[in-house]
Amino acid sequence: MYRGPGSAPAAGPSDFSSSVSSGPSITTPQSSHHSSSSSGGSSSNSSSNNNGLLGSFGRHPLIEQAEEVAEQALSKGKKYLPTIARLLLVSTFLEDGTRMWFQWGDQSDYFRRTWGVHWALVVLFLVLNMTAQIGGSLLIVARKHVRVAAGVLFGVIVAQTLAYSVLWNLSFFLRNLAMTGSLFLLIAEAQDSKPVYTAGLTVETDKERQHGYLLLVGRVLTVFMFFTLLHQPFGLLKILLIIVGSSLIALVVVGFRTKLSALLLVAFLGILNLFLNPFWTYKSWDTSRDFAKYDFFQTLSVMGALLMIVSIGPGMMSVDVRKKAY
Repeated sequence: MYRGPGSAPAAGPSDFSSSVSSGPSITTPQSSHHSSSSSGGSSSNSSSNNNGLLGSFGRHPLIEQAEEVAEQALSKGKKYLPTIARLLLVSTFLEDGTRMWFQWGDQSDYFRRTWGVHWALVVLFLVLNMTAQIGGSLLIVARKHVRVAAGVLFGVIVAQTLAYSVLWNLSFFLRNLAMTGSLFLLIAEAQDSKPVYTAGLTVETDKERQHGYLLLVGRVLTVFMFFTLLHQPFGLLKILLIIVGSSLIALVVVGFRTKLSALLLVAFLGILNLFLNPFWTYKSWDTSRDFAKYDFFQTLSVMGALLMIVSIGPGMMSVDVRKKAY
């Protein structure tokens, strides 16, 4: 949410439309093998080449070892990971909602000056905004009525974008896209999409496809947050951001070695967040404190979204899943 004069923005969106494909399809290793063998040598060679390009990178000893270490570390706190991810993801909404309470006077004065409306309308807007952010966040952490809560939080970001007139600000636009993607992931995580088996065959249902599309859109949109961090002067730090960040982002987007890539990106963003946004080092009267605090919690939310990907996986629309068919 944009925080008006003397305070910084902090908000978050959530677009959560979903795509549904029609008709179930059934796949088995045997049928896949029969199809590929009967299609002729050229099809087999093409599949082999594609698999080789992915496999040569994916089967690298260092990567295999890194994934093994990550799996061992995650297994110890696996049941707590989704809750931690949800809490981090909504942290920017919780921070903004509580901030509105403690900065009530500044916020109400700002809207009365810029809107030129009766004070009662300003109070109504602030109360609804604060209630929606805190209430929606608590529902998501509790994993109750997640779709409704995500819709409410998305409504908050749309209302705040219009109220603070930051629609055409590129940085805010990218952050809003990232938070929208985060909310897609929340909806996907709350959706039960366990595989359906019929007579020993795996049935690809409409629900599974919808779940896969939600995760795909969530992955793509969430990584837009990274591009808002590239405001640093050109130098070693920015080169490091571009090379390391872009590589991990590409892997997350296509869904290749997704859990490891997302986990590394969480660690990378965490270090950058502490280094670039230490809001606690600013004086309470310094306006830079609010902006640094905003950036800090927005980055925390994206880290939560990435941990959600680590927890539930990339879904059907990913290289990790699709390559298993070959």
